[in-house]
Amino acid sequence: MMLTEILEKRCEFKLYEPRQRGSDELMVIWETEPATERELIMASYMQSGVSGGIFPGGVACIIDGERSNTLTCGSLCPTGTMGGEETAYRNDTVLDMASITKVAVTLPCVLLSVQYGKLQLSDTIGRYLPELLAGSDSVRKQHITIEQLLTHTSGLPAWRPYFVLLHSKQEYLEAIASEPLERDPGNEIIYSDLGFMLLGWLLERIWNDQLDRIAQRLLFEPLGMSATSYKPHQYEPFGQALIAPTERGNEFERGMSLAYIEKRETGSLAANSFRLERDQLDELAWRSGFIVAEVHDANCHYGLGGISGHAGLFSTIADMRKYLSIWRRPSLISAELCRKAATVHAESGTLKRGLGWEVYDKDIYGHTGFTGTTVWHHTGMDVTVIVLTNRIHPVVKEGMNSWRSNLRNALFSTC
Repeated sequence: MMLTEILEKRCEFKLYEPRQRGSDELMVIWETEPATERELIMASYMQSGVSGGIFPGGVACIIDGERSNTLTCGSLCPTGTMGGEETAYRNDTVLDMASITKVAVTLPCVLLSVQYGKLQLSDTIGRYLPELLAGSDSVRKQHITIEQLLTHTSGLPAWRPYFVLLHSKQEYLEAIASEPLERDPGNEIIYSDLGFMLLGWLLERIWNDQLDRIAQRLLFEPLGMSATSYKPHQYEPFGQALIAPTERGNEFERGMSLAYIEKRETGSLAANSFRLERDQLDELAWRSGFIVAEVHDANCHYGLGGISGHAGLFSTIADMRKYLSIWRRPSLISAELCRKAATVHAESGTLKRGLGWEVYDKDIYGHTGFTGTTVWHHTGMDVTVIVLTNRIHPVVKEGMNSWRSNLRNALFSTC
């Protein structure tokens, strides 16, 4: 969309006004009046995302050089979904960051551990988690490095429904040890939650502390991220926070679990992959209501107590802006490690991975979360984009991937 077209539509953006009840018009409320083409594009896309039913609402921020502006659009939940009146998004709304946890907790804590001399990226994970080598495929697993876990090239499966039967870190570690690899380490990108679980436990081993406390000490406190934590319902500062709801129960991952069982039954999975029977699905005390202030991810919630290296983080747009500042202007983590993390280390087809980050172009890297969270940075343009939505409320919906791709192309093709 050209700037002239956007300017013609600008009258649709009602600035600094509350949403009128009963109005079909979608309000976009900015912190300061939009003054760049990118800001107008963002407003247009946020409106289309809400009106198109991709997400009920969200909060977004564009940092363009030294200029920063934040908008809110839509509501936390559709009218009547949870009873009561519709609640508009605010700049301080807290959201489940989902897999953004991988790059906002696990990645920086690993890089800081390297910076402090506690480990090297070339170290094997078995050096720190020898239990991993006590099960299946130990000959290949002994070669898995920390770098391969960060680039999702360890050969580990993407996901397993461990949460149905397992409920501790030790049980999970034993299950991953028993899991056969799907590829040789270093051969192919398989985006893996399991790999980032291992990295979280690696951090706990070398720092002799729990992952949430490690992140608090190494990241959140130094950066002033006071509205960021795991398990926000347990912390007093979050008592009055506006926390976005996610799915009703875990119907989506229940469906994934059933699909996994069907694959095992048809022989599509290795014989010694995690064993799960149909009747065991009904034995789990599944959540039935809307999920609020608890992590949506089932492995993190049911199996790992809400804290993991792959999911579990809650945060706000302001705190994500603070976190991403260390990638824009390297400070806490060295410039050398930041550059290394944002550089392509592995490619499979069109997929490119840095350390933790997905690399979309030689100048663009970022990450997404299943709940509807997105962060991108364009190094050449010095532009950072943060979009936080609860797109899986009240149910998981299609359309988010294409919406993100179109938004990224529109924002970064703009000079």
